[in-house]
Amino acid sequence: MFLRTFLHYFNIAFPYKRKKLRERVNKRWLSKGLITSSNRMKVLNNLKQTYTLRREDLNYITEYQRIYKKILKEAKKKDNNRFVTGSKDRTKAMWQLINKEIGKTQVNDYRLELGIGDKITTCPTEITEKLNEHFINAVEELVKQNRHSNSYSSLEINHCSNIVFITPVTEEEVTKLSMNLKGKPLLGMMTYLRV
Repeated sequence: MFLRTFLHYFNIAFPYKRKKLRERVNKRWLSKGLITSSNRMKVLNNLKQTYTLRREDLNYITEYQRIYKKILKEAKKKDNNRFVTGSKDRTKAMWQLINKEIGKTQVNDYRLELGIGDKITTCPTEITEKLNEHFINAVEELVKQNRHSNSYSSLEINHCSNIVFITPVTEEEVTKLSMNLKGKPLLGMMTYLRV
């Protein structure tokens, strides 16, 4: 009961900050020439959208787009071929490529990083220790601030027996509790028909 109440108020005081982690995609096939062509494509598409161009210019842009797409496709094919032939288990490598192309990625592809000042830490134990220190120091600072403000009345908690604290629950907890409930026989049509 204490832990549940503590976690309830802890989650209120320190709410989760949702952050989308960007997947680190290794694009070995992306060469300097392709980056240059990509930037040129962006400029040409911007020109195409903002200005009215001559027919020759539009033909040049569509031809450039066609060639760019063809080269891009070949570069990806070459890299995928290199990945499959260089792996020990080719079938597994093929399925990894297929899943990557259709958007199925593994959840644990993300690297855990914590920036402390100018230093970036990737060691999980060091990250845990730093976060633990941060929360301990945050509580100590809050206690010090309350001592200096001399407002002890704000720290007093008035207990009232009529108040019920509702703590957050998960669907699994509700399902588990409902499965443990014993059923009672219902009075229905069958009981009236037997009389």
